[in-house]
Amino acid sequence: MLYFEKRDIMSQFFDSMENELDQSNAREDPLIKFAKEQLDDGFYDDSYTESIKKDTLELITIFAKQRHSGLGATLTTTIFDRLVNFLPLSPLTGEDDEWSEPTSRMAVGEYIDMYMQSNKKCPRVMRDVYIRKDTDEIEYIMAYDTEAEIYSYDDGKTWKSSVTPIDFPYYPELNPTKIIKKKQ
Repeated sequence: MLYFEKRDIMSQFFDSMENELDQSNAREDPLIKFAKEQLDDGFYDDSYTESIKKDTLELITIFAKQRHSGLGATLTTTIFDRLVNFLPLSPLTGEDDEWSEPTSRMAVGEYIDMYMQSNKKCPRVMRDVYIRKDTDEIEYIMAYDTEAEIYSYDDGKTWKSSVTPIDFPYYPELNPTKIIKKKQ
């Protein structure tokens, strides 16, 4: 068989596969149908939410066309959720090369200066570095997650973020821990 004949046969094969996919896509995917129903039921009607609904349906349609199922769907959505929320896929190490350039030094006492840095892999993770003025040696470092915990003082009506000290290796959670506190 000549090269050109093989190429024609392969071209016919891919054309037929494309036609099959087009026909199977003509039926509305159950995920897309479910998403449309939920988006129609769960939103107020205004121009902003219409735009959000359209954008969300566009993402759902792309996901549905990828034909994920089971473990592949779970892994894809988990990775997507983390990345769109600027969360790393692997634990933070706390090593020096993981941090942004420091802010300018600030005096925090007669003998101590301090600067802050954000983590390059997870901007919500910060560290304060305390330095002795007389020797320029690091006195101590405090790393913290600015969104690991949120607090409510009004039974969950409003929420405020908190600084939560962390140790390394550290794997930031997607959703913060919600803590309801009683007014004192």
